[in-house]
Amino acid sequence: RLLEREVPTSISGGSMSHKDDYNDYLINQELFVNHEIERYKSLNHDVMIMDYSAEEVAFQTWSYQKVFHSEWPTKEIEGLINRIKPYYVDRILYLHAENDVLCDRKISDQSRQRKSFEEYLIIHEYKKEWFEQFESVTILDTTNMSEEEVLLEASEWLEKIVY
Repeated sequence: RLLEREVPTSISGGSMSHKDDYNDYLINQELFVNHEIERYKSLNHDVMIMDYSAEEVAFQTWSYQKVFHSEWPTKEIEGLINRIKPYYVDRILYLHAENDVLCDRKISDQSRQRKSFEEYLIIHEYKKEWFEQFESVTILDTTNMSEEEVLLEASEWLEKIVY
């Protein structure tokens, strides 16, 4: 079961302005961290497939500050990341693709709006490096793979992990 993320109405609404104010950003990220911790605690299965994990929340918290506001103090941000670390998952299959491929895929998939896609591309440059630091992560470069090839590789990876 995947739980939806909760964002307060004072921060939501399509505007990214909260991400330019340090205190608002901390409030926003604390909500994501708390929600991810509660989501993790509510799950009680031996094997689960999730599309988003505590590592992703930690990456988003760390990378936005690093890329867009390097002048911000890091103590509180590091504190948020340290709070979520105990909830990191056992295994991650990280599907990586180069930015130009992601742009092509975005254009061909009109099922989602992706309002902050351009911003995502900027922090995406750091994402693979972030996930490479974890022994629990397998990186699958999907840049030159079809959907069917990705599905096959992911299925094979999952079978090795589960069985």
